[in-house]
Amino acid sequence: SESFWTLVLALALAVGLFLILPVFLVGLFKPLKDNEFLFSLTEGFFRVGLFLIYVAVISTFKDVKRLFQYHGAEHKTIHAFEASEPLVVQNIKKHSTIHPRCGTNFIMIFLIVSVIVFSLLGIAGPLSAIERVISRVVLIPIVMGLSYEFLRAASKGSRLLRVLSLPGLILQKMTTAEPDEKQIETAISALQAAIEEQNTSQQEIEKEGPEFFG
Repeated sequence: SESFWTLVLALALAVGLFLILPVFLVGLFKPLKDNEFLFSLTEGFFRVGLFLIYVAVISTFKDVKRLFQYHGAEHKTIHAFEASEPLVVQNIKKHSTIHPRCGTNFIMIFLIVSVIVFSLLGIAGPLSAIERVISRVVLIPIVMGLSYEFLRAASKGSRLLRVLSLPGLILQKMTTAEPDEKQIETAISALQAAIEEQNTSQQEIEKEGPEFFG
């Protein structure tokens, strides 16, 4: 129950800070109110800037820095696993802390896609502040879906899409850091546990059949 309400609070803060707040702040510039396309475009870039400032600020906190080291350890370990290398510290150390399918990359893609999608609303003409907020919230699933498909396509090797996903990869320079050996060992243990759980689940599915889910 506590975890549920923590998640709800986190989502509410994220929506408020990165979706609703930019609408009202950009709304203070009266010349933009009559041009919905320009308003949405400005709002989108403001949202991206706000997010970058947020990441820059939290990255100065000691606990967050340590979290980013674990984030880097996770990426290094995944790289080693995907290269079919033994999951030992010395193998993992040589890999990059940057990974194309990282959640950070997804967030940046989401922000960029939202700029495009929300700007297209300008075709319909000027909106009120409340209409803008509602439209942003309602369109979140669509923007998330488009962002996910873009990320998945980019990870399959399209050079053009890889180039377009560069902002997210660059942002990972802020959200990951070089881990120490203990942090890498933690990442190894976590991955091995996930692999074991996945294998167990697969065996149960094969054993129980469709009724396993019902």
